[in-house]
Parts: sequence; structure tokens; C-alpha cells
Amino acid sequence: HHILTTLYMTSSRWVKAGHISAMALMYNGEFSAPIMNVHFVLEKAMEQDCYKGATWLPTLFTYNEQ
Repeated sequence: HHILTTLYMTSSRWVKAGHISAMALMYNGEFSAPIMNVHFVLEKAMEQDCYKGATWLPTLFTYNEQ
């Protein structure tokens, strides 16, 4: 996706239009990255045997999905 973002930004500079939409898309991508990282870590932790007794883990995973 970094290559596509670079191409989009370059074309925006070349055409001299579309820079606001490029910035909005990059902002949304950077804003949602920590949420998706937490979701990925929780999902992988639930698959591990060492976290089977953690009763708070499924609750936190469900809360993060909402």
C-alpha cells in the first residue's frame, strides 16, 4: 500500500489536484493502525495455550471488536 500511496501523492502533485483526499486517506490509515494492531495481538494471544486461563482476554477482544 505504500507504493500505491506514493503513486497517488505523485500524481496529485503532477495534476495539482487530489492532495486533500490523499491526506485524508493517510490520516485514516494511520489513525486505525493502533486499533488493528491491538486486535491482531489479542487475536493471536487467544490462540496461545499459555493464555487459556486468562478470563479477561475474550472480554477485551470482544470490546475491541465493537
